[in-house]
Amino acid sequence: MSARPRDIVALLAATALLILAFTSIFAGDMSKSSQHIVALLAAIAVLTLAGCVRKPSAAKTVAPPPVAPRPAALLAVNPVEIHQGQTATLTWSTENANDVSLTAVRAVATKGNTAIRPQASTTYVLTAKGAGGSKEASARITVTLLPPVTAKATPTDEEAVDLWVL
Repeated sequence: MSARPRDIVALLAATALLILAFTSIFAGDMSKSSQHIVALLAAIAVLTLAGCVRKPSAAKTVAPPPVAPRPAALLAVNPVEIHQGQTATLTWSTENANDVSLTAVRAVATKGNTAIRPQASTTYVLTAKGAGGSKEASARITVTLLPPVTAKATPTDEEAVDLWVL
């Protein structure tokens, strides 16, 4: 820390005034009014010295580090209802995530889609994890069973003749 030239001059002048004041007062060779003037000069010198002392600077506030944004996750299935054996498409996107997974599928990229062929109704869950936490999104697909196919018997000859007559 370096002193400013103006502070050095003020410090030297104040020190000289203090020395002069105290030696004159204690030597006893001054009148009462002169002693008051010297005392006043000494007070000014003390105040000058106090002004020369560097004041501690206000503590600099350091801004807190920015808060990491929370991840975002979107998941959709199309169509939302299929018959058993049909396919559908899962589509997803995430933001602010570096670890993304999709249940019943695998670890996946931050955006994408995949074909699925579930055998039963299923809820898929997308999980996006990042520095700001984690976020989940879900999508449900409903799978309906096809009605069973029943074989019709071929009509007998008599039944076939009856159909012709009608």
